[in-house]
Amino acid sequence: MGFELSDRSVTLQFDGGPADGATVKVRSMSIRELIAVRRLSQTEGLEGYEDVLRTFGENVLESWDITMRGEPIAANGDGMCMIPMDVANAIVSAWNRWISGDEGNSDAASESGAILEAASA
Repeated sequence: MGFELSDRSVTLQFDGGPADGATVKVRSMSIRELIAVRRLSQTEGLEGYEDVLRTFGENVLESWDITMRGEPIAANGDGMCMIPMDVANAIVSAWNRWISGDEGNSDAASESGAILEAASA
C-alpha cells in the first residue's frame, strides 16, 4: 500500500487590509499548474497578469463570500479579474504563504489572510 495523495484546501479569513471581512477557500495546485502560472506571470503587460488571475481563479479558488454592490461575484477566473487589484493580490499572497508553509505569526497575518481551517479531501 502506498501513500495516497489527496486534494488539500484551506479557508482564509481576512481581518483588515483590502480584503477585510472576506472568507476565501482555496486549494493546493500541482507542480505542472504552478509552472504554467509562473510562465504566465513572466509575460509582459497586463495580459499576462490577467492570465495569472484567471488561471488562479479556475484552478485554485474554490469559494468565497465576496460581493460587489450587493451582488455575489463568481468564485472563478472571471471573478478574480473583476475584483480590485489589491484584493486579488491579498488573496494570492495569502495562498502563496499557505502553500509555501509560511503561515506567519505576525500581526500582519490576519490582514493578509489568516488560516482559518485546513482540510484534506
